[in-house]
Amino acid sequence: MSRHFYRALTLTAIAAAVAGCGTPSGTGTAPEKGGDKGSQSAKNEPALPELTGEVKLEEASWEEVQKKIESYKGQKIVVLDFWSNWCDPCLREFPGLVKLQRQYLDDVVCISLNLNYSGLEPAPTDEQRTEALDFLKSKDARIVNYLSTVADEKVYELARIGSVPTVLVFGKDGEVAKKFEDSKEYGAKGFSYEKHIEPFVKTLVSGPKS
Repeated sequence: MSRHFYRALTLTAIAAAVAGCGTPSGTGTAPEKGGDKGSQSAKNEPALPELTGEVKLEEASWEEVQKKIESYKGQKIVVLDFWSNWCDPCLREFPGLVKLQRQYLDDVVCISLNLNYSGLEPAPTDEQRTEALDFLKSKDARIVNYLSTVADEKVYELARIGSVPTVLVFGKDGEVAKKFEDSKEYGAKGFSYEKHIEPFVKTLVSGPKS
């Protein structure tokens, strides 16, 4: 073979070797997809600590619940839902309370006060607590949840409500802006979060019209 042929063959081999010195396939500086997902989930963290972790239920007196409400004065609108496991309208509307909290994370704090305790025992029983907590978990109610240590009839008296279901909406000034009770005002089916409470809360969040 000629010297020119060997020279051409050598140059071809060198060119192939140089081409193979690039970045190997599948490696390099491109970001991992997993990292992008992690960053996105961090941006979606709930604004309230009650919306993270497990559903919780704490025991509290009416006075302690009032202090909790007062702690948000000047900062948040507070929606307080009085309910019991034996109250079918309470259970039917409860998901609306959970939805309301997620809808207005920055402006509203939703609190549920369970009134299973009737006062026949010295304190709420394990059964009453379990019944309430099981329901809350079934609705993923990661909001502020209390089990009243004061008998239900006494709470009605102290809170100046007739029975359950009742929802009190407190403005940022700490005063009751609206009381929702089942009455003729809302028809045979009573009030609902979708038709009555959420629209009212929305007006408070939006503020007075100029």
